[in-house]
Amino acid sequence: MFDRHPIVSTGDPEEARSRVSQTYREHGLQVSDSARQFRLTHNGTLAGGIGLYFMSYGARVRISPGALEDFALVQIPLHGAALDRIDGTAIDTHQRMGSIAGPDNSLEMEWASDTAKLVLYIPRHTLEGAAFALSGHRPHEAMQLRPAMDFTQPAQRSWFGLVRSMVQGIQLNSTLTANSLVSSRMADTIVLGLVANQWQNPVQQRARGPVAESDAVDLVVAMLEEAPERTWRMVDLAHAARLSARTLSTAFQKKMQTTPMGYLQQVRLRGAYRDLYAATPVTTTIAEVATRWGFAHLSRFSAVYRETFGELPSETLKR
Repeated sequence: MFDRHPIVSTGDPEEARSRVSQTYREHGLQVSDSARQFRLTHNGTLAGGIGLYFMSYGARVRISPGALEDFALVQIPLHGAALDRIDGTAIDTHQRMGSIAGPDNSLEMEWASDTAKLVLYIPRHTLEGAAFALSGHRPHEAMQLRPAMDFTQPAQRSWFGLVRSMVQGIQLNSTLTANSLVSSRMADTIVLGLVANQWQNPVQQRARGPVAESDAVDLVVAMLEEAPERTWRMVDLAHAARLSARTLSTAFQKKMQTTPMGYLQQVRLRGAYRDLYAATPVTTTIAEVATRWGFAHLSRFSAVYRETFGELPSETLKR
């Protein structure tokens, strides 16, 4: 997995410990099997502000990072099994059971020799931003996340489907994940879904009056109009509006008949229209303009463009 994004491959346990520490944090590594069997494979990359990594050691190992402090770690065995201890709670992980250790949780792991994992690295600020987007409040204390992730359950299985889509895009070097606007949107959805599923004690959203919600919508509209090229996340918009993502979306639907991201798409479509109208086919391609405005799929861009303006992008470009 992630063969196009290698980080390190080594049979030296100390080199393995040192290089993996650069991705996550300093930790202890003990090899239980013969050193001849040991072979670390560590591939992956950052995309949309989160890390997606493949890891296998080829031998029985004990890994002791201790308290994670400033990030969360989601671990999903692709084959094999591992015992993850999160604040002393033991979780037997395998293909149908993953784990998540949040910031401030203490983590220790024992991997079987045939274990290979997909690992998601999520910075604390990204996790807390998602919590704010869901509740309208920053967590008053350390976020308590349910450590076990049972992928036989519908919500967790659906969430894992989002992760697989992003993984496949990275493996194929798809424009879907290569475009920062798109990959950030995908990562945002993954983190929001994770927090929605695993947050044990979310803070409830305080009620806001209709006038306050209307003002919040106006604020977000102004932000999107002023900088449509920015990689906007629903987390950013909810934070600025001081509303949960759900409340902001509902208020947007009432006032603008669309969602914040739907409105952003409209703003970007208008920008694409202006660029195509001012350009010529000799110097500009539709793909260039679409990518510039955050549209990764050319066919989808053409469809929504025609639906909005009543003509294809190629017709605008030829004017």
